[in-house]
Amino acid sequence: MISVNPRRTVCLVVLVFGLGLGQLGCEGGSAPSGPAAPVVSTDLARLRTLVAIPPGVISARWLVRPLRPEGSRLVPGPTDTLLLAYLETAPTFWSEHGPLFGTSLTGPPQRVRAVDARVLLPAAVLQQATLLGDEYQLACDRLDPHALSASTQTAVMALHCASGILAAFRSQ
Repeated sequence: MISVNPRRTVCLVVLVFGLGLGQLGCEGGSAPSGPAAPVVSTDLARLRTLVAIPPGVISARWLVRPLRPEGSRLVPGPTDTLLLAYLETAPTFWSEHGPLFGTSLTGPPQRVRAVDARVLLPAAVLQQATLLGDEYQLACDRLDPHALSASTQTAVMALHCASGILAAFRSQ
């Protein structure tokens, strides 16, 4: 019988997205006792190689999350991850590039895991959000995510939060 270490499996999946194992603390060892804190990157150049970033984005904070439930022993595949990114935009971004996203979409308020929201979003966005258990319900405008999709990544969420964009991408 083959034994699979879930922590090493997650590290392998993150490696697929181009992050270094040492950066994530994935040297091995025992599994963590609670949910692991997300590892956030601010490398905009690296993010541009992974997903479509519109012109006028000046900085980013992003992380990669497995889609499987916490504690799952299932071995993730190459499409079993979600990349979340908060893209900070230049002051002229919305007047120059806003039409790429169309008009605001309707729907229920978007929720994001609290642990992810705290490390990705500016304080002003969190102050306007509502904490519901382990998620924040965001007071952000929904955008058409297709403007951020590319051949290898599909944007599954795009929100206009403060002066930036909160986007979620899934591998294809």
